[in-house]
Amino acid sequence: MAKILIVDDRPTNRQFLLTLLGYTGHRLLEAADGAEALDLARAERPDLVITDILMPTMDGYEFVQQLRADPHIASTRVIFYTATYSTPEAQLLAKACGVDTVLRKPSDPEEILAAVSRALGTSELASEAPVSEKATGAVTTRSAEKRERTPPLSERFSGDIADLQRITSRLATLIEVMMDMMSERNPARMVDKFFGAACKTIESDCAAVGVLDEAERTVKHLFTKGVDAGIYDRSAREGLPASLLSESRFVRRGAGAAARGLEGFPSGHPTVREFLGGPLLFKDRPWGWIYFARETGGAGFSEEDERIAATMAEMLGPLYEHVTLYDAIQRHAAGLQIEILQRKRAESEILRLNENLERRVAQRTADLEAANRELEAFSYSVAHDLRAPLRHIDGFARMALEKSRGLDAALVKHLDTVIHAAGGMGRMIDGLLTLSRVGRAELQRRPVDMAGLVDEARGQLGPEAARPALRWKIGALPAVSGDPELLRLVWINLLSNALKYSSRRPQPEIQVETQTADGGKLAFFVRDNGVGFDARYGGKLFNVFQRLHRQDEFEGIGIGLATVRRVVERHGGRVWAESRINEGATFYFCIGEEQAGTPET
Repeated sequence: MAKILIVDDRPTNRQFLLTLLGYTGHRLLEAADGAEALDLARAERPDLVITDILMPTMDGYEFVQQLRADPHIASTRVIFYTATYSTPEAQLLAKACGVDTVLRKPSDPEEILAAVSRALGTSELASEAPVSEKATGAVTTRSAEKRERTPPLSERFSGDIADLQRITSRLATLIEVMMDMMSERNPARMVDKFFGAACKTIESDCAAVGVLDEAERTVKHLFTKGVDAGIYDRSAREGLPASLLSESRFVRRGAGAAARGLEGFPSGHPTVREFLGGPLLFKDRPWGWIYFARETGGAGFSEEDERIAATMAEMLGPLYEHVTLYDAIQRHAAGLQIEILQRKRAESEILRLNENLERRVAQRTADLEAANRELEAFSYSVAHDLRAPLRHIDGFARMALEKSRGLDAALVKHLDTVIHAAGGMGRMIDGLLTLSRVGRAELQRRPVDMAGLVDEARGQLGPEAARPALRWKIGALPAVSGDPELLRLVWINLLSNALKYSSRRPQPEIQVETQTADGGKLAFFVRDNGVGFDARYGGKLFNVFQRLHRQDEFEGIGIGLATVRRVVERHGGRVWAESRINEGATFYFCIGEEQAGTPET
């Protein structure tokens, strides 16, 4: 039995040679680079070294040079087994360091075994000492003994050849399956093919393979042989086969003679007396498990079975990783295509809806403009047409009042009511005309001094605004861009409103200032300490003819605040109010940006 040292930086290449040479009866050693191999060669003195050329730390060429420089191991036979260099280059390197045999990766198993046999045969012949004439008889005796042992040796060689043929057949099947798996693009089908090939290669009564999902929490793909797949807990982490995930390598187990079978399998699993299983690893991370089991005793799983299973599991890892990524990319691409189609359909639908909406908006706008024009014309006509009869009523009532004074008190009272009602209606008509002009007038924006407008508005409020008991608190008011004539109406209506509803207080107070409203915009406000109003009905205040107090409590026609809202909205702003009954009221308004100001029709 010879010692053979296998040197290669790729574990799959080493495992291939170990599996191939494992049944030749030789003792096998392995190293991952030249430096490790040199230390092992000095310690173990191998009969043959099979080494790759291109390796990290120390390559095969330097390793053989160091080997030849050491007199104790200089005569060690060496075979170069390489895929990096072309054959002529490898032959030149081999001759330079005394290597007779160069094999190119991948080589047929028969070629590798023949090269090993030649190298070991040469080594054995070279190691035999010369025979002296005195030892001729002993040599003759040994020759006779060898002839007597020829039949057993022939039988042994026949067995070895059969083993090698079986190994070659299994490796050929393995290579064929792996080539088939490399063309597979579906993860589940790849695992199924792998499992089928593994079951053909390793004889068993039952077997199973499980692959974890992306989160590594449960078994995603599960295939079985001779076992009902429903007995497995896909999220289990204890017991067989889940405990294989914590193993670092494949393990073989057998039940003792007295034991009925191995324990740890899920309920309903067939009795197991021989077991071979291990983790599916990729980059030292477990992502699945596989096992094989035999129900009857006898020959257990061999070391060759273990090496074959480990090699297949190691080869499956990168293939499954790649096909999983490919499948994820394909699904993502399909999802993107669906999303693109959905977006295109949505865009087409949006365009169609926008076109319909634009047509409907244009039609509604035209209808609204026509209705507004008719309404404004009607309001303006009514206002003008009503003024003449009102003047007649007021004039004749006053004439009748002058002639009736001192004659009939009831008649005088009735005539006063008529005159008062005619005056109220006249003021209402004037308010409607003002509101109509505000809606129709073109907005003339320019810088407006708001503090100056407040002073002007106070001057137009009459003697009530100058009462000694009335306290004015006017803060710093910034300038704005707007129509000064329309904004003057805002201040006049808001200040007169505050003056009217605070007039019954012994110490009325009106405050005019600014503050920051929602959205960061600057808001002007007018606050009084008057009678206030119920905030639930505050939204009605800015509608035409809407009032929250009776006429006998506070006079008014219900147009002033409607005018305020119309002006503010013409400026692209908004107006609102806050109040509590008997706690005063505060009216706010904001002025919009420059683009607001299209006259209403």
